[in-house]
Amino acid sequence: MNVQTFIEEVRKDFTDKLAKRRIKKPDDFEGNPDKVRAWCQRIMLFFQSNDISKEWKRIEIALEKIKGGKNNWAQ
Repeated sequence: MNVQTFIEEVRKDFTDKLAKRRIKKPDDFEGNPDKVRAWCQRIMLFFQSNDISKEWKRIEIALEKIKGGKNNWAQ
């Protein structure tokens, strides 16, 4: 087996395993500015792992997970 074949097999195996792995929706975002970056990273990972690419669907899901805060602009 040459190196290129080995790399292709590893990539395929990794891609297959990743495709089977789904991540649940992140917890609600409660408005804490110190936690916004981590929450955004989690929701983007959720979108990617669940193959959600339509912008309107991403916005809909994100808005349903945003709660609380001083100005709950998601309502």
